[in-house]
Amino acid sequence: MSGFCGAHRGRNMVHGRAPRGGYSRGRAGDTGRQAAQETPYDKTARAGLHYPVGRITRHLRKGKYGQRVSSSAAVMMAAVVEYLSAEVLELAGNIAMDHRKNRITPRHIYLGIKLDEELSRHLDDVTIHEGGVLPTEEVKPPKKKKDPGMQ
Repeated sequence: MSGFCGAHRGRNMVHGRAPRGGYSRGRAGDTGRQAAQETPYDKTARAGLHYPVGRITRHLRKGKYGQRVSSSAAVMMAAVVEYLSAEVLELAGNIAMDHRKNRITPRHIYLGIKLDEELSRHLDDVTIHEGGVLPTEEVKPPKKKKDPGMQ
């Protein structure tokens, strides 16, 4: 039995490490309770977000927005961006359902933003490609007055 340690004879362990795809008892030094609790490793999962915190951190550091960038700044920015995108998508989805459509188009996004008071105020100078314009009531042309002398 060359290569096998005597203490791990029945477990297919090679010098304290399991071969690939083999039997493993967890990390060294972990008790059963600690090994059972899986902690999320990336900052996105720890914060409970969907937007990538690490990518936002990288762009903040590359962008030279400051000499030092706090790790919590990227978490906060990811949370704000996720909230705003969820808000816009909810409004656009409601507009799409009102028009009996299953797919959100740029027109639905535009109408959702413009019909919401706060988003319209903040995104007033934003142009959305293929968004169109807000619908208005039809303006009827003025009726021509008949001249009483022309009869």
